[in-house]
Amino acid sequence: MTQKMIERIHERLKELGMSAAAASKAAGLSQDYIRDLKRKEVQPGAESLAKLAKALKVSPDFLLTGKTGSPTVEVVGLPVVGVIEAGQFRDITLVSQDEDYPTVNVVKDERNFPHARQYALRVSGDSMDKYFPNGSFVICAEFGDTGLGLKPGLVLHVERSVAGTHLVETTLKEVEVENGTRYLAPRSSNPRHKRIEVNGDDDMIEYQVRGVVIGSYNPWSFS
Repeated sequence: MTQKMIERIHERLKELGMSAAAASKAAGLSQDYIRDLKRKEVQPGAESLAKLAKALKVSPDFLLTGKTGSPTVEVVGLPVVGVIEAGQFRDITLVSQDEDYPTVNVVKDERNFPHARQYALRVSGDSMDKYFPNGSFVICAEFGDTGLGLKPGLVLHVERSVAGTHLVETTLKEVEVENGTRYLAPRSSNPRHKRIEVNGDDDMIEYQVRGVVIGSYNPWSFS
């Protein structure tokens, strides 16, 4: 086993905050596996190398060469917590809070907002179809966990509610600023969708930013 491979293993252990024993056990190998590799200076077999690479969240090529591989990405199943559709107010008292949400498999975003709750929404309609076509999914981070303000260019999951009622509309909009006024703007091929002034004059409508879009997923259609 080359010294370079040993160095790459220990670099990943340090990045992950894992001990050699913990990584060996996570790979389904003996607790002393990594220590013995270094001590005996032997090359791991293909099966053991694959298990070790998975535990270290890298590719086998990365351990072998350090060039052609790179740290792998983690795929997680995020709950699809609802359908988001501009212009459709719904009575939230009729929505079951106990239902089991389906999930969509996406790459987990560990770089941006690693401590924010992440969730998915299915897009319905054409209010943001220039970005997210009907039937696609948006991946959101809970806005309150991100520490962000209403910066231009952010695409937000927003709830509009009618004051004194249980009627709530969920919508996606992009933050836009013009002459010091902030708007929630559609990005639509349909001209019927209009931008909304954040601090408008309608006292009956209340707004709450629920999440910021950090990614999207558009499944292929074979129909």
